[in-house]
Amino acid sequence: PGEVDSVREIESGCGAVLRRGLSKVAVYRDEDGKAHELSAVCPHLGCKITYQTSAHQYFCPCHASTFDLAGTKLNKIPPRNMDELETKVVDGQVWVKYQDFRGGIAEQTPT
Repeated sequence: PGEVDSVREIESGCGAVLRRGLSKVAVYRDEDGKAHELSAVCPHLGCKITYQTSAHQYFCPCHASTFDLAGTKLNKIPPRNMDELETKVVDGQVWVKYQDFRGGIAEQTPT
């Protein structure tokens, strides 16, 4: 549940997890239809984040961390919000700069 093959499958105001190459990313569409991509790695301990369709939130099964559609943490477990990934559109295709970030710290620090 909550996994899709393409950003086109995600409706405005919803999110999902999808594969980008070797990595999974969390994607949500804002109310204007713009897609935003986040790392699907929990900033707490590095577990894989899933999307809970019924609750419209991201969830980390390792310690029950929850995040809203924009990746903002909803409880005190994770030290920071989900990590936003840099994106750009080239010839109609979305390019994502995938990065890994250090877990367990409040600052978003690339590894």
